[in-house]
Amino acid sequence: MRLKRLHILAQLTLALFFATPSAFAGLISEVNVVYADLGKSKNSYIEASLRGAISSKSPECWNKGEGFIYMKKRPPGITNDLLYDAIVQGKKDRQRLLEKLLLSYKDDDASGFDGAVIYVDSPSKRFISFNARKRTIKSQEISDISNAKDIELSFCSVKPEIVRLP
Repeated sequence: MRLKRLHILAQLTLALFFATPSAFAGLISEVNVVYADLGKSKNSYIEASLRGAISSKSPECWNKGEGFIYMKKRPPGITNDLLYDAIVQGKKDRQRLLEKLLLSYKDDDASGFDGAVIYVDSPSKRFISFNARKRTIKSQEISDISNAKDIELSFCSVKPEIVRLP
């Protein structure tokens, strides 16, 4: 009886050992985000700072090599007007449309987006994010617009949560 229990325990241990890696297959560890500069005067330093932060050797809040931020390229239908209406003005019908466009997008790089982050400069210089599926909005002022680290930390504080399914 004891030998049979040991044999079953050994089989279970082996099964769990070999099953564990596949159990994590498809795990999503970083967000896919659409970014847009909706400031009155486009600030290329903001975008350059975000690109630098994401590709740095020790990004503050980003798993290097994972997730995507679409800056120039955007899913069809996601316009500046839609982003402004949904995120800044909080229009519910526009939020539903934005959510649908974010979650349903597929291409060679990304399979859906978790949200959008926009930069605005009025009434203050800040990032505002929209989290798809949850339809939550976060906002964070950038304390020093000329400091790349402040830009990165402000972005980190509004970065949407992962809502895509593996």
